[in-house]
Order: sequence, then structure tokens, then C-alpha cells
Amino acid sequence: NLEAGVRFVREEVQSGYKAVADQAGIVGHYVETAKAHTQSTIDMLNEPQNSLHRSGAIVVGGLAGFIFAARGGFIKKVLYSGIGAGAVASMCYPRQAEENCRVVLYEGRKIFAVAYNFIKGVKPGEEVPAVPFPTSLEDLKYMASDLYDEAKDLIFPKKK
Repeated sequence: NLEAGVRFVREEVQSGYKAVADQAGIVGHYVETAKAHTQSTIDMLNEPQNSLHRSGAIVVGGLAGFIFAARGGFIKKVLYSGIGAGAVASMCYPRQAEENCRVVLYEGRKIFAVAYNFIKGVKPGEEVPAVPFPTSLEDLKYMASDLYDEAKDLIFPKKK
């Protein structure tokens, strides 16, 4: 009686495992097909003679961002449209996107240092230590807290 019960449980578990494995195989096949189709589309867009297709894809990316921000305000619509168009443009022009990212990061770090020194009250020409660019949320939190404390002391000075 015990052996029959164990055999029944084992067979049911095996049949359930087989059904799940079959479904996982089907889903895996769909995922691989989607990856292949996406890669072939990106390859087609990166061909030099398909500039019209690239332009259309960038416009569609911008429209997709606009649709995602349909219920938002003007700023949200502009931001989402820019993100959508920028994401598709970076797929269509990967080398230029990489170069632009380097330039933006370099200039952003310079502007960040100038703004940080301005908020801290450093005068031009003074010797200041290098400002570390925040690389984690923890660094950003500490820097924001420090700037908040300085702004609070500037606006509401302590009475003597």
C-alpha cells in the first residue's frame, strides 16, 4: 500500500515536471526567436543605405516616448520623447552614441565641479580639493545632505 502511494506521488511529480519543462522550452523558443528578429532588425538599420529606415525608427521611438507620457505635462512629454528617440538613435548609431556619452560625461563632471564649488562659496582662483563625482546613491546622498546643511546655514544663520 505504501509503495503504491509513493509510486503514484513520484509519477505525478514527474508528469508535472515534464509539463513545466515543455512549457519552459516553448517560452525559451519564443525568446530566442524574438532575440533573433530584433538583432536582424538592428543589423538592417545599421546598414549604410538604410538612412530613411533609421530616421523612421528614431521618429517611432520618439512617438513611443510621447505615448508613454500622454497623461503627463509638457516637461514629461518632452523628456519621454527625447528618451525614446535617444534610445533608438543610440541603437542606430552606436559609435556616435558612445562618443557623445564620453563627451557628455566629461563636460558633466566639469560643470558639476563648477556648480559644487559655486554652492560651497569657493572663489575663482582659490585652491580647492578635487570634487569627487558621486558614483553611487550613497555618495549622492551624503553630498546632497552636505549641500543642504550649507544652504540652511546660509539662509538661516545661527544666532550668537
